[in-house]
Amino acid sequence: YFINPFLIGPDALEHYHNIQQLINFGYLSESFFHYFYFPSYYLSQAIFGVLIGFSPNGFNILNLSMGVLTVLIAYSLGKEIFNDSKIGLIAALLFSISPMAIFCVVYNTSKIGGLLLFLLCLFIQIKSIQTNNVKFVALFWLAILPLFLWHPELSLAMIPILLAYLLTMIICNKYHLKNI
Repeated sequence: YFINPFLIGPDALEHYHNIQQLINFGYLSESFFHYFYFPSYYLSQAIFGVLIGFSPNGFNILNLSMGVLTVLIAYSLGKEIFNDSKIGLIAALLFSISPMAIFCVVYNTSKIGGLLLFLLCLFIQIKSIQTNNVKFVALFWLAILPLFLWHPELSLAMIPILLAYLLTMIICNKYHLKNI
């Protein structure tokens, strides 16, 4: 406490207050900047709160729906990468019972939306590699921007993935190999 007088940790009440502040006044309170996630989390929660109702149970429904979408994207990733729906089902099952997914839904933390956007970025990147279509590149950037504004540490993992892909493309072009 003496090193850092501000409490740090996944306290849903502090997030709930920040979301309420955003709904009521249109901005985040300066007194809560010590306990702060990035704007995409609060904005999505505030929009949901205005549309459905501002209550902890409503936010649990939002987190649960994000978790379901994340499981569906995990299935799609497994199916696309290995071209087998059974592996997609295993990927979806493993993600659905993972402690991180359960923790994020139960305790109303923001990482479930970040995981959703992260897996969505991976899925879009795989589709863009498979099809060489420019629209997937635009979709990728539309997905990675809110991911960066959600939790930057989740989006930072995309940098080595993009660099590995770029390096692979350079090697393939240099040695006239068929695109991987």
